[in-house]
Amino acid sequence: MMINTMAMEEETLPIIIVGFSIMMLLSFVIVISLFIKSHTIREKKAMGYFLGFLLLFSTSVLIALTVIGPPGKPSAVTSMRLAASGILWFFSMLSFLGGVLSTRQDSI
Repeated sequence: MMINTMAMEEETLPIIIVGFSIMMLLSFVIVISLFIKSHTIREKKAMGYFLGFLLLFSTSVLIALTVIGPPGKPSAVTSMRLAASGILWFFSMLSFLGGVLSTRQDSI
């Protein structure tokens, strides 16, 4: 069974992966430096949540990018990769929200 995939030039996917990886690496460096410079437990906790978000989100996107490629992958493999990507994205957003909420002075 052949699966329709997005048509693109052969070099496009590696460029997307390298560009995404550079941006995520820069984000990791910034959040880690903010974590090191944090003075309170609340700030360190928030930066920890943001680090979790970055790790889960970047893994989710890289898994989703593996779906783009040459035709011929079984649909079950594609479905499982997209499902794994979606689950990781869900948990990355929970981590992001945890980071945002932990920076608040008052509780919700």
